[in-house]
Amino acid sequence: MKLTNDFIERNMRQFHRYALRTLHYAALTAYYERLRLGKNTITFSSLSFQETRLLYRIDQHFTDDTIFNVLDYEIIVQDNNLANALNCLPEQGRNIILLKYFLGWTDRKIGEAFSSYDSSTRKRRLAALRVLRIIYEEQNGE
Repeated sequence: MKLTNDFIERNMRQFHRYALRTLHYAALTAYYERLRLGKNTITFSSLSFQETRLLYRIDQHFTDDTIFNVLDYEIIVQDNNLANALNCLPEQGRNIILLKYFLGWTDRKIGEAFSSYDSSTRKRRLAALRVLRIIYEEQNGE
């Protein structure tokens, strides 16, 4: 089959129309996508000072933290007032409170770790909490 000039020219025009149509719709799609994204986009220069402060955070890297060692665990307390109040407690009460509320241990598990019954562990924990509350309120003037 011999291709004529008319046939080749017609195919070229069809391809040209197809390419133009495809590029036109691709441009429209990109335009509408930019419009859609533009509604939700804010430039940094248009933000207020308070809004720019929300975008970053300064790491503290344990500068004000207090570390307690209980049964080979390092428990980090970030609140200085609470850490000072915990330091005023007897060691056994402090350890029970740290294991219970910072590591999530049960009274039974704490009792097994200290070789005591869970009921006595619970009594020690409640007594230590009462003392901790009194110390914390005295230190903070509440």
